[in-house]
Amino acid sequence: MSKSLFSLLFVVFLLVVPTAHAQEMGKIQGLIVDAENGEPLIGANAVVKDAEGKPAYGISTNLDGRFTLVVPVGTHNLEVSYVSYATKVVTGIEVKSGATATVNVSLPSETVQGQEIVVTARAEENSEVSMLALQQRAAVVTDGISSELMSRSSSSDAGDALKRVTGITMVDKYVYVRGLGERYSNTQLNGADVPSPEPNRRVVPMDIFPAGLLENIQVAKTFSPDLPGDFSGGSVQIRTRDFPSKLTISASASAGYNSKTTFKDVHSYAGGARDFLGYDDGTRAMPEAIKTEGSQQPLRRRGLFTTDGFTSQELQVFGLAFNNVWSPQIKSAPVNQGYSVSIGNAIGESNRELGYIFSFTYDNDYRNQNDHLIGYRVERDFQTGEEILSSVTDYQVNTSTFAVQWGTLFNTSLRLSPLHKLSVKTMYNRNADDEARIYEGYNADRATDLRVLRLRYIERGIFTGQLQGEHKFDRFLGSNIDWQVNMSRATRNEPDSREILYEERNGEWFFFNTTQSASRFFFDLEDKATGAKVDWSIPFESFGARPAKFKLGGYWTQKDRTFDVRRFRFEHGSGIWRVVDLRLPPEEIFAQENIAPGRFEIRETTQATDNYNASIDIQATYMMVDMPMTARWRFVGGLRIETADQHLTSYDPFSPVVIPIQVDLHNTDILPGTNLIYKLTEKTNLRTAYSRTLARPDFRELAPFQFDDIVGGRAETGNPDLKRTRIDNLDFRFEHYPRLGELMAVSFFYKKFHDPIEQIVQPTSTLRISYQNALGADNYGLEIEFRRRLDVLTPALENFFFNTNLTVVQSNIQIDPNVGLGVQTSGERPLQGQSPYVVNTMLGYDHLKMGFQANLLYNVFGKRIRDVGAQGLPDIYEQPRHQLDFNMKKKWSAMTFKFSAKNLLNNRVEFKQRDAVASTYEAGRSFSIGLSYDR
Repeated sequence: MSKSLFSLLFVVFLLVVPTAHAQEMGKIQGLIVDAENGEPLIGANAVVKDAEGKPAYGISTNLDGRFTLVVPVGTHNLEVSYVSYATKVVTGIEVKSGATATVNVSLPSETVQGQEIVVTARAEENSEVSMLALQQRAAVVTDGISSELMSRSSSSDAGDALKRVTGITMVDKYVYVRGLGERYSNTQLNGADVPSPEPNRRVVPMDIFPAGLLENIQVAKTFSPDLPGDFSGGSVQIRTRDFPSKLTISASASAGYNSKTTFKDVHSYAGGARDFLGYDDGTRAMPEAIKTEGSQQPLRRRGLFTTDGFTSQELQVFGLAFNNVWSPQIKSAPVNQGYSVSIGNAIGESNRELGYIFSFTYDNDYRNQNDHLIGYRVERDFQTGEEILSSVTDYQVNTSTFAVQWGTLFNTSLRLSPLHKLSVKTMYNRNADDEARIYEGYNADRATDLRVLRLRYIERGIFTGQLQGEHKFDRFLGSNIDWQVNMSRATRNEPDSREILYEERNGEWFFFNTTQSASRFFFDLEDKATGAKVDWSIPFESFGARPAKFKLGGYWTQKDRTFDVRRFRFEHGSGIWRVVDLRLPPEEIFAQENIAPGRFEIRETTQATDNYNASIDIQATYMMVDMPMTARWRFVGGLRIETADQHLTSYDPFSPVVIPIQVDLHNTDILPGTNLIYKLTEKTNLRTAYSRTLARPDFRELAPFQFDDIVGGRAETGNPDLKRTRIDNLDFRFEHYPRLGELMAVSFFYKKFHDPIEQIVQPTSTLRISYQNALGADNYGLEIEFRRRLDVLTPALENFFFNTNLTVVQSNIQIDPNVGLGVQTSGERPLQGQSPYVVNTMLGYDHLKMGFQANLLYNVFGKRIRDVGAQGLPDIYEQPRHQLDFNMKKKWSAMTFKFSAKNLLNNRVEFKQRDAVASTYEAGRSFSIGLSYDR
């Protein structure tokens, strides 16, 4: 390097370094809200003054009530002010170079506090603090979980996270709120309805939302007119991640082990090359010849005097086109894997900026379940005269599943000015279950053992897209207009599920020719939803010139479902045993030479009621007011008028002559909702609420489609004559927030159901499950929640905290004795799926300076009805199960190591009829380690 160049660089260094040091800056960001109702204050002033007390740096809040202020490194005091509100000064805000200090401020009105308020800044390290602050100021009774607490509990998806929320249980990945099933809940994603990819559920399964994509989940437990009226237990509001205030990049990887599965033998079969992505690559697709030549008529043999149907040679071509794979194979299960990556940033000033976030998560895991499944009938003991349960079926069931789940999210917002913002939010989630099942055991109807093989692949996807606008009009009554248009699509594809049965004869297994045996099943569901809503909020002054709000709104959503099914099975000719050895494995039984006339021929078994189209159109308008009546009383209430048109038409895809089953339901409901809040102190609220809400029958519950899962088990079908349920809800709640992030709350609720929809059992030859409006039902209970840092006991425990919640629920449903021809065992019983109690407990340790966290979590629920008993058989109850989890994480600079252990107690999952075990299995203990990078 030349001497002159060195001298030049030295001069530049002397000039740049002092300048850079002098310009070392950081940021103060935060949220300013109304202390009474938690509403963001638009245009509030945030000012940092110099040593002489003169304003040096200042900015006004945007539409979200947020601000970002660039200030020199050091300790500052922030003055926050707004017209008609008391001024608040936050002292001791420490700003570090290139870092952001977060300060959230709530301003009381001048009528409540007429002088300047001075507080000391406390860094808001924990987003759970924000969640509890939202609950404290919410208009309705709300519980929820933040992304921070999801991380603490090592939640993998929304369902795993929700079971930690007060009053929530998860039953087969569906949310039960206050003991009420998914029919009494609704789910919204960023304020928009989400269609379901499941044919027999009205709400989306919670496990389809990866926890890594979520900001928080809030559950509104009381109704206000700006919420959809079709819930009673809770309205689950899922919020996806929002963009950060600066460039943020994160990535993670994890590996998992399960004691019952990993490195153990599991069943599998040859699938497609894209199974690891949750997509079938066409390996399981319906044969192309059937899609074209067999699309207009069922696959049946042509008669002597008709041209309908197909020749034996044509049926042979169709049969040979199917993939000849029936038997599961053994393989060793590898470790489970998980990956994620995200990037986000905000460009420009806080009052005119473009923000974005992109995130992707991927997980796969193997699950192996060995279930002992026993079916019973009632018999009378001839010696004692007592009724006893005698087993009809006794099966050992092994189910191996390779599950894939991934999701991607892209959200962006453009702030056009401090008063106008546009946002686009999109998310796509996909999961798939590749299942191989073998069950074997005694069947009393056949008086022998059966062996059943089933291969099943289910792929689900959900896309949601939303365009949102937020606008503040100072010259138009100072009002806010928020609007949204949205569209979403849910799909469920089950290509080529196949099942084959064998029965034992004299110690050997023979192919068993029955309706489920040698079957091929193709099933496609598509749910589309489009919607729009607009909210117009007009501020005004209520009693004592206190800030209040009048709100008008309109809401529209339309959901359309298409449900397409085709069923086939191979039927054999008479005397098949003379030409085919029925003891052979299925791949040899159905070898090419055996798919021929006189041996095995493919037949269509699709039923005339299998396929249906359905739609529901909901339109609603509402008006409500949110106003403080005195310094302590706040009233939130109004009316919602909701009109719903629901239609379903079953059809035979091959016969326009067959009269379809049609369902047309039209209802207009006036739904009142009132919430009254009494502020005992700044930290304590008393709440009471009354509302009228409803529950509509799901498409699946109306459709006459029938599905059989286990030989000798119950089939399931819908009921086109169902009508909606109306519910009266009454709530009381006491809540106290001792310090930031702490809560003590007690809630009582009562619900009266009119025409509740319940599962019944119909007296068909094999007993069939269906649905019926019951006479009525009552549901009431108590919720207790406690969250505290343990330094209240002694300073030595300053790094420990304790969370617990208890829910106690009782319910009773009255069944019409004339419904179901009296085959129900119990005329009165608890609601199906309702647990009489639920307990969640967490003991946590935080050492922020060391970057170390550890948590011990416990969960248990009371026994709940899984299946309703019939013809004297008792109801089947899922028994209480204790779950203990542990997780920890240690952070070094930008790197974080995580460890989690789930289901440490490994209690057996058990279902009982009276004292007899109907089903039991162990889920196994699960362990995972992970490494993440954040900057």
